[in-house]
Amino acid sequence: MVKNSETLEGEKLYKIKCASCHRLLPPEKYTKEQWKEYVEKYGQRIHLEQEEINKILEYLTTKPNSF
Repeated sequence: MVKNSETLEGEKLYKIKCASCHRLLPPEKYTKEQWKEYVEKYGQRIHLEQEEINKILEYLTTKPNSF
């Protein structure tokens, strides 16, 4: 899979922002819908901007087996 700049930025944000509270989960662990629910919910808790949420979701939901 070729990563675009949004996916790379999302991966970076995921590793920095999400790992500050818990261990990172593999993107294929949840479906696209589940990731959207979790990232929206917890992203608001840690005051992520919508753009950051979108980039993290791009990374998590474009991995193989995440659909």
